[in-house]
Amino acid sequence: MIILRGNQKGKKGKITQCSRKNLFIFVENVIGVKTSNMNYFIQINPSNVLVDKINLTDTRKEKLSAGNIKISREFGNNDYNDLNALE
Repeated sequence: MIILRGNQKGKKGKITQCSRKNLFIFVENVIGVKTSNMNYFIQINPSNVLVDKINLTDTRKEKLSAGNIKISREFGNNDYNDLNALE
């Protein structure tokens, strides 16, 4: 996961939590410090991040293949031939 926009731009890390109510994610290396020296995770909007690696189990692969979605190992190859399958 790479943050592309905002004050935390360029930082990398894993997603630790997802807030489905407020639509935010929390990234491992993006923390703030309160005045009482307590650490807290900074909320990141999911549209401001790039997923560079996905952990896929066998069941997740089966679900994706049922929807005719191509699974590629490299996300930086700019191969968007299967976008029509998503529509």
